[in-house]
Amino acid sequence: MEGAGPVIITRSKVVVALSGLALAAVVLPGAIAAGTNGPPPVPITGGGVLRLHMAKDADFFRFHPPTGSGQPTLTQRIRSTKCAASLNPATSLVTLSSTPSPPATVVGFQDHSLGVKTATESTSSGSSCNRVDANEALTLALSGTLAGKQIDFAELDIEAYNGVTVRADSYLGSKPVDTSLLPTSEPAGKEWSDDDNVRWILNPSQPFDRLVLSVDGSTPNGAFSLDGGGDGAAVGPLGTALQTKDTLFQLTEITGIIDCGETAPPVGGGNTPEATFSRGENPNCAPLPYLLRTDPDNSVLLQKDASSQPGANFLLDITWEPEDAVLPVPATTIDYDGDGPNPPQTVQWCRGTTANPTLPDGQKWCLAKQSTELVSDGQMQVSERYYGAGDPRWAR
Repeated sequence: MEGAGPVIITRSKVVVALSGLALAAVVLPGAIAAGTNGPPPVPITGGGVLRLHMAKDADFFRFHPPTGSGQPTLTQRIRSTKCAASLNPATSLVTLSSTPSPPATVVGFQDHSLGVKTATESTSSGSSCNRVDANEALTLALSGTLAGKQIDFAELDIEAYNGVTVRADSYLGSKPVDTSLLPTSEPAGKEWSDDDNVRWILNPSQPFDRLVLSVDGSTPNGAFSLDGGGDGAAVGPLGTALQTKDTLFQLTEITGIIDCGETAPPVGGGNTPEATFSRGENPNCAPLPYLLRTDPDNSVLLQKDASSQPGANFLLDITWEPEDAVLPVPATTIDYDGDGPNPPQTVQWCRGTTANPTLPDGQKWCLAKQSTELVSDGQMQVSERYYGAGDPRWAR
């Protein structure tokens, strides 16, 4: 999915139109509520949703797993001692950190807002110990149960001060993914109030697992806090679907990360096909997250985003479930757009050779090798190797 630019939703109007496939997929009608208990009002998709809720009733991070996954809903409480934030359990879902590093600063938490507290800042109500000021940064990173997962997009509830432009740097591990800016229009000198929150939708071109929020150098007198729905701005599409004003992080469903020259562990087998994914070499190689899934309906799904990696190429080896032994061997179908308007099509043989395949015109994947063996009386098993670059679903 190509990433959309920053999207700002204030209390009064939508400043930039929403875009992006992942966002459109979750737009559902529903009244907005700030409730903290009970199951989500709609099915949770992808890799689940991480929710930051901060209001008078409670302050916590909560992970809602994908519906039907069997995973538990997990909660990580946020507490404050003299404006210094702590998480309980400490690393179960996320970690929070501040820049400059301790003891110069700690993560600040007061009045249901997160920021950065310096050693000299007051801890009295109304102080700036829960704000991020110039030359400071607040970092959120997935950890514990969520370690190894990635964020597809986020809906942030930001409390803005003094015309601040907020900077968001997203990372996947140590690799920078994206930098986005949120200009705000709060009049200079205006104090915090219930109408200075904005909703910021971050939708980078690639998933991320760490987010660093800071004041952009263009507005050194500005500041901001990260909020969680207490007096938040109008919600985005995910918040609309989940009926909450909380800060939200939509997690991706991924199997792993593959680098050039690597072969990933096989998935499936048993009552589903077994599939093994491998990657060739390309210039300026960078690791890519991917999803590889095999299903009981004798299908295989592969998803990734190699748009930033010109020349990326892959092999997919599939051992299908046993089927009726017939001649000729039935063809496998390939579906390039899932539920889109284009129907599945019969796979085509590659050009070239099995050792050096090339794609036929108009194809993103092709069949490089096929073998069949009898596995029982009247039953055969088909094994195939595919070469290509797209994200299709194969089926027999």
